[in-house]
Amino acid sequence: MKEFIKDILRLLFGLTKPREGKIVLTRRATNEMLNNGLYPELIKDVFKYGMEVKKEVIVKKYSNYTVGLYYKYDGVEDEYRVTFIFKN
Repeated sequence: MKEFIKDILRLLFGLTKPREGKIVLTRRATNEMLNNGLYPELIKDVFKYGMEVKKEVIVKKYSNYTVGLYYKYDGVEDEYRVTFIFKN
C-alpha cells in the first residue's frame, strides 16, 4: 500500500525513483567537471535525481544554475559512463 501511494505521488508531481548503478566519468567529462567548478558528489546527485530530458541526457536544476550530463550504459562492465558534463 505504501509503495502504491508513492507511485501516485511520483505521477502527480513528476518525481522519479533514484537511478541506481555505478557511474564512471570519462576523461572529457572529468575535465568539463573541473572546468565548471563541479565535484563528483554533485554529478552523482544529478545522475540519481535529475530528469532525463532526452535519451541518455539527464539535467537537474539548482537554485542558480543547471547541471546536465550525457551518459552511455556499458552492459559488459555493468556501469554508466558519463561522457560529457555541462553547467548553465
